[in-house]
Amino acid sequence: MGTLLNLWSRRGRRGAFETVIGHHLGSLYGFARRLCGDDAEAEDLIQELLSRLYPRGDEIAALDRPYPWLAR
Repeated sequence: MGTLLNLWSRRGRRGAFETVIGHHLGSLYGFARRLCGDDAEAEDLIQELLSRLYPRGDEIAALDRPYPWLAR
């Protein structure tokens, strides 16, 4: 999971997507870890999630409570 966090922190100025996702990334990883039972599979799942969510960044940033939506 460290690689995912490093990816976001190396990008410098954080946009709305990175701010929202960065705040929930640890919880999402924990959720994925419980679903998969394996660290590597959980990281792959989170990477897939991020790639699908990135185009919807404005929609995610507008949510009042994004975690339930993200975990869905």
